[in-house]
Amino acid sequence: MDEAHVLEEEQAPTLRWLHTGGLKIPAVFLFTGLSHTTNHISGTKGLSRLADNAPVQMGRMSDAECRDSTRQMVDALNAAGSADEREELIALVAEASFGWPQHLHCAQQELTRELQSREGVLREVNRAVIQAACATRRERYYEDRLAGGGRVPLVKAVAATAVAQGAGHIDDLTDVCYREIRARGLHKRSRRPIDPVDFADALIEKGVFAFERDGRLAIPIPSMATWLGVEEAADVDSGRDDSLRTSGGE
Repeated sequence: MDEAHVLEEEQAPTLRWLHTGGLKIPAVFLFTGLSHTTNHISGTKGLSRLADNAPVQMGRMSDAECRDSTRQMVDALNAAGSADEREELIALVAEASFGWPQHLHCAQQELTRELQSREGVLREVNRAVIQAACATRRERYYEDRLAGGGRVPLVKAVAATAVAQGAGHIDDLTDVCYREIRARGLHKRSRRPIDPVDFADALIEKGVFAFERDGRLAIPIPSMATWLGVEEAADVDSGRDDSLRTSGGE
């Protein structure tokens, strides 16, 4: 189950049914999601507690992994060109991915489109077109992730302040949200005023911030930090959507 950090109580009966042998065969749950997925799973009534080694922080893809994935794709496409041209484009795609699977997929798609339009000739590929398309898709991806661009300025302001002040936990983040919301008068608008507690929680739910292993907050995705205009975001092990593995019998 992907995006398991958004599990709701309405999914709990089915999970409990599977967990207690509903399939009549041995089964293993595999949940993937952001770093707070563990809290959602542990909070579901009727499921056994997680084993000590159940949560696995996957981390970002390495540059070598991104290059290897792209290399396999280029080989499968039978692109024509020299080894240097091939490796140059592979490096371009890996750099555009920021180690994030979703961005890697997008960058590979853009390379494929360019190769199709250039009849598969590597040296004819327009590097600038790929870079611009990837940047646009990353921006669209993050705006969609935040449920539209209407609150992006507020998110960027909160992120910049939280990082600059070294917000260490959810209470610090809530305080920053409180100040930035009030500074913009968004707490007293007539329709749907923004509550700082709800907004701080939403930043966690949407993956703008994540909890490090020591419980501190950080921006987990380098490309998101760049998009938010935060120059130095703390690096966390959960650089891409974390994976949670647990056996139904544990």
